[in-house]
Amino acid sequence: MAAPRALRDRIASVSASLSPAQRRVARLVDESPDVVAFGTVAEVAQASGTSPQTVLRLAARLGHAGFPDLQDQVRTELVARLPPAAARIRQPPGADVLGDVAAADLDNVATSLDVAPAVLDAVVAQLADAQRVAVVAADSWSGIGRLFVDHLLQLRADVELLEGPAPRIARLVAHLGPDDVVVALDVRRYERWMLETVAQVTAQGVPLVAVSDGPTSPLFEHAAHRLVVGVASPGPFESATGVVALLHLLVTEVAARRRDDARDRLDAAEAAWAERHALLDGD
Repeated sequence: MAAPRALRDRIASVSASLSPAQRRVARLVDESPDVVAFGTVAEVAQASGTSPQTVLRLAARLGHAGFPDLQDQVRTELVARLPPAAARIRQPPGADVLGDVAAADLDNVATSLDVAPAVLDAVVAQLADAQRVAVVAADSWSGIGRLFVDHLLQLRADVELLEGPAPRIARLVAHLGPDDVVVALDVRRYERWMLETVAQVTAQGVPLVAVSDGPTSPLFEHAAHRLVVGVASPGPFESATGVVALLHLLVTEVAARRRDDARDRLDAAEAAWAERHALLDGD
């Protein structure tokens, strides 16, 4: 996820006059603001392939008294992106709630579907071809995780939503290997058990597809593939619209990749439903 808009605007205003080294630091600030927000001058210099002096010079070019001043702005803007629900419920609603929700969700969908083709192809290949697909979702996202698993199970076998207390999930993850894939879904504020699970997954060498809300997400730290979702909302709770759109995209791509197998599985399901008169078609 890119840096907050106010900082991006400031970078854009001085971009043409920056040296190549300063541009590398600016690119890091723009693309990975968490490195700046929580790192030292030396760490930022190392991450951008420059020197501490270059980092300090860029901070000055952006109008800051020094690196701590730049760091404070990045931290403030990152935190302001998505305050907790308890804080948002205290904010007065806008005059046009319908318009605000529509605008936020259109932007969420655009953000969530802005996936690089190479990343999308790699993720779909994992979901379609891995021996097993395991999905872990934070408590507030478990319903969406269950829907995702249900749709994938209609297209391929060996897909499971890992649920239950932390010891059970740890036990299930322990049986996964490099031929499997784990999809992890959580956004700020992150649940501790999710982070422990992600750490276990990556330590075992299991490919991890992380679905989260941006550069400060600890789910992204060791993920093989990172999918950024927009969850902004004018209300007290994160919007799920962009997340559903992204997962729908993945399911649709998997269906195309596994067309023959998916067709046979769907035909078998339809036959079972018809035999039991399980569904009413409105006749």
